[in-house]
Amino acid sequence: MANVESVASDIDSFNVALSYYCTPVSCRDYIISNTSTLKIIHANIRSIAMIGDINIDIKENSTNRNSDEYLTFLSALGLLPGHLLPTRAGNCLDHIFLRTKLPATVAVIQTDITDHYPIQLSLTLKNGPTNKIGMNIVTKLNYDGIKYQLDNADYSIIMEENNPDVATNSLIKVINDVIDSNKITKIVSKKWRIIKPWITPGLLRCIRNRDNMHLNLKKDPENAILKTTYFRYRNFCNSLLRSLKTSYEKEQFRKAKNDPRAVWNIVRTITNTKISKSPPTELLELADNDMSAINQVNDFFVEIGKNLASKFPSPPLVRDHQHYSNKICNSFVILPIDATEVKRLILSLRDDCATGWDCIPACVLKRSCDALVRPITQYISSTSAYHKVSFHRH
Repeated sequence: MANVESVASDIDSFNVALSYYCTPVSCRDYIISNTSTLKIIHANIRSIAMIGDINIDIKENSTNRNSDEYLTFLSALGLLPGHLLPTRAGNCLDHIFLRTKLPATVAVIQTDITDHYPIQLSLTLKNGPTNKIGMNIVTKLNYDGIKYQLDNADYSIIMEENNPDVATNSLIKVINDVIDSNKITKIVSKKWRIIKPWITPGLLRCIRNRDNMHLNLKKDPENAILKTTYFRYRNFCNSLLRSLKTSYEKEQFRKAKNDPRAVWNIVRTITNTKISKSPPTELLELADNDMSAINQVNDFFVEIGKNLASKFPSPPLVRDHQHYSNKICNSFVILPIDATEVKRLILSLRDDCATGWDCIPACVLKRSCDALVRPITQYISSTSAYHKVSFHRH
């Protein structure tokens, strides 16, 4: 139609803005005739913004005969008005219709530049799903893939390297590259986030189902079948929760049976009686600046042993030459390390500790222990093979 102008703009692959100008006699017929086009856009596009001078008054209590049909048609496509404010001569003729989940701001700028007030739309585009509210990014490792790649990796360069620093950095790079290639990043919504270590994904679904049944019962409290089903399911779910929690706590106590400090930490966690430590602000007030206060505190602790020793009387000098040996050791030896000892040390690493500067988890080293023992033993042995150091008496 000659009396209608329209422009479609792709903001990105999921968002489209449609701009229109219609004369009062052409707008209704144009929009109705393009029903199929709008339905295709509605089905395939996540966010739609329809903006323009439509010349149909949609303000509250409008007397325009096309207003109700126009609003009903667009609302059936999920397009709702962004504002109902007057834009020309007290009538709302310039429209912004939206169908989006993005944060949006609509403004009508009151200015005398033209006979219509300009309208403005601001959409906050999200850079991927990582910015969604209530989302949590969880990074997991494919341990089977890591073990397979480390077992089949080529360590010949590391085995032939004589410089231990270069060999160490090369081995760390090989392991970190394998870990990075087997990282799986998953976005978990807040609804399905597991915050307790004893709760499994299956148990979380059980909890969600229990809560949904409770909501259904609140809507229909007189339903005897629903009430009986909910009570049985609730008791089963709660019993399963208590059983898994008890088993987890027993396992934690078993692991910490030889560590009293760890046992008490578990007790505080179970009883929720963790003591919050306050920062030592009083110690920082001992001097005019923080550095002087810290040095003063350090000097105090350094002198504790010396001060205690000075309070005890000196022991009598025993002149028993039989307790002295004339043999003076003038050397020491570093024996070569073997693969058995390296493997034993790797398997003794704790899984519940933080990684070191190399960012390699202990569980990765332990799972691929058989493949890593040989290169580690090789470059350690090359640097610590039988050395003799002489000592001189002064």
